[in-house]
Order: sequence, then C-alpha cells, then structure tokens
Amino acid sequence: MTPEKRLAQLDKPNIRRTEAFGLLCIACLALGCASSGPKIIHGKDYNSTFDFYFNALGDTIRHGPLTGYFTEVDGADIEDAGKIHWTATYVDGNLHGPYKSFFPNGMLEYDRYFEGDLEHGTRTQYRESGEIRSVSNYVAGKLEGESRSYFEDGTESFTTWSSGIKEGLFKTSYKGGASASGSNKQGEWNGVIHFVYESGDTEKATYSYGVKHGPALYTAVDKSSAEMHFVNDKAHGLLSSFDVEGELRFVKGYWKGENVFYLDCSEPSAFDTCSNLQRTDQLIMTLRYKSHILFGDMFGVKFHIDQRQVGFLGADIVYVEELDSSLKAILTEEYETRRFRFVFLPSDEPAEKPHLGILHTWDEDDGIKPVVTDFRLHKIDLVDEEGVYIETIASTRDIE
Repeated sequence: MTPEKRLAQLDKPNIRRTEAFGLLCIACLALGCASSGPKIIHGKDYNSTFDFYFNALGDTIRHGPLTGYFTEVDGADIEDAGKIHWTATYVDGNLHGPYKSFFPNGMLEYDRYFEGDLEHGTRTQYRESGEIRSVSNYVAGKLEGESRSYFEDGTESFTTWSSGIKEGLFKTSYKGGASASGSNKQGEWNGVIHFVYESGDTEKATYSYGVKHGPALYTAVDKSSAEMHFVNDKAHGLLSSFDVEGELRFVKGYWKGENVFYLDCSEPSAFDTCSNLQRTDQLIMTLRYKSHILFGDMFGVKFHIDQRQVGFLGADIVYVEELDSSLKAILTEEYETRRFRFVFLPSDEPAEKPHLGILHTWDEDDGIKPVVTDFRLHKIDLVDEEGVYIETIASTRDIE
C-alpha cells in the first residue's frame, strides 16, 4: 500500500465527521438549534420582500409578511416604482390572513382574506377614488351568496352563487341603461328572463339552461309588441305583431328557425285568417312528426284553416293522449314520409262525445300557471305533400 493510499484511508473518519458537521449546520440553519422553531430568514427579490425558512429537504417555505412593490419591469411608471403594491401574510407556505393591493396613489384596490391558501370571506374591490366597485363573498376558495358590482353611472349588477356556480337570482347591467335579469340554474339562465335594451324596448323570454326555449314577448317604447315562440334557441311557431292599439299588423310562421310564411293582417282578405290564428278552437292541422316525441310532451304542428296552411304552433305547448294503440301503430308507420291531417272538435263540444284522442294546449301565465284547453280528436286523414286528401285513417263515425 502506498503512503498516499494509507493517508487517504486514515483521513476517512475525519471526512465523515466533516460531512456530518456540515449536515448538522444546514439542519440548524433550516430548523433552528433552539426549540423555538425554524430560523426565519429575510428575503428579497426584484419586486418584493418576504420572510422564509428552509425545511428539512432544503425547500424555501414562505412564512411571515410579504410586501410587493411597483417596478418598471412590471410596467409601472418610473415615478411609481418602489411604492407598495400589495401586502400579504404566509403561514408555512400558504397565504393566510389579510391580502391587500393598492393603487400607485396609495388608495386601496382590493381587500381580501385567505385561509390555508384559499380565499375565504368578503372580497371588496375599490376604484382609485375610494368608491366601492364590487363586493363578493368566498367560502374555501369558491364564490358563495350574492356578489354585487357598482357602476359609476349609479347602476348595479348582482349574481347569486352556490359553491362557485351561478345559482339563483341575477341582474346584469350594461352601458346605456340596458339590463338582463332573472334566475340562473346550474350556471345557466333558466326560466323567464327580462331584458331592457338601450333603446328602451323590453323583452320577456323563457330560457332552459341557457337556451331560449318557450314563449317570448317583445314590447317597444311606443307600446307596439310581438309575441313568438322558441324551441332550442330557434324561432318555432307563430310570430304575431301588434300595433300600439293592440291590433294585429302581421303574422309570421317559423319552423325550426326558418320563416315559412307571412300574412299581412291589414289586408281585408287576410283579416279573418289572422284573427283565427290567435284562437285555440276549431283547429285543422297537418303533422309531420317522429313517433318517439308525438306521444310524449312535444310535437310540431302546422295549422290548416279552411284547407289552407297558415301557421305553426310551438312544439312544446301541445300534445295528444289517449290514442288507441292500433291507431298509434298506423300513425307511426313510415312517419318520416307520411303526412296526416288531424281534425279536432271545438273545445265547447260535450265531453261525452266519442273521440279518438285528446289534444291539450296551454297558454303560459309568466311560465308559472298554465291555462289548459282540451280538444277531442274527431278524424285523421292521410294527405300528400300538398295537403291533398288521400284517405281517412280513422274517424269518430266508426265508433259512434
């Protein structure tokens, strides 16, 4: 063994003692050799000062106050550089306690609070003038309850939250006095939503989980109005336009967003037809449908009055029930290509009269209390694409 190797072997215990001493020093630096806890070190970077300590793995753990400053690097004006931008407190690496941010003029911008790195409690946002801009509430990092915004023109907006999801009443204000108000469900507009436009015109429309679906009423400042119906965000049914005196001006028929007819109700020849379209009795209709929705809650209806197609009825406000199973089988056969005309008795006919089925229609009163009208199915004819009679499929005469 050479002298060099022997010397190296003799020095190994010393090397081990030196390494152990070094590790002990690091541990003392990280945890503190006294029982009072880890040694807190004051740190600084280009835009903040903070306190921290090293854990047993040597990781930097922020613990104590944090102060941030405006800097030119972050886009601040040169005269604002060095001013306090925000203050916060960390506990064992997590934001915990008040968090405040400031405008360059020293006015408070945000006043927030954190627990365990999650925002918790009231958040208030201010304008540079000191006026409150918005107030909201957080629970464990999620919006909860009512949040409200205040605008410089004096208008307000508010939203109701549940576990971070919009749930309940809301009102959103826009520039020029426009607004939308109503209710959210699972984060989407749901139910009757009220709109006020910058022009002063108003709209009351029914929504289903963010999609316009149901009746809608438009009212202009001069009190002229229009009523229509939507299915899955598309105009579907009859649009009736009224003048300031409440008289019909025109009607339009829509089918899944497509305008399929127009009647000028000021024409004498069209007046009776326009009037009849507003009624819910003595309806003769042609249906194109699919079997899986015809006998449920929805199907599309084309009106026929005096053998002439004149309109549509919205798809989710009519259904037929009590159809005989054999009749149902006939109607659902080749439903994609065949067309039928349903003839109904007036609603004031005696209830005991024979019928093939019952047609239910209803008008919604603010979407809350529907007014139901029943009609008894009298006859079903098979017709061609032009609506020309081919044969009678069923009639109450067969069962009288």
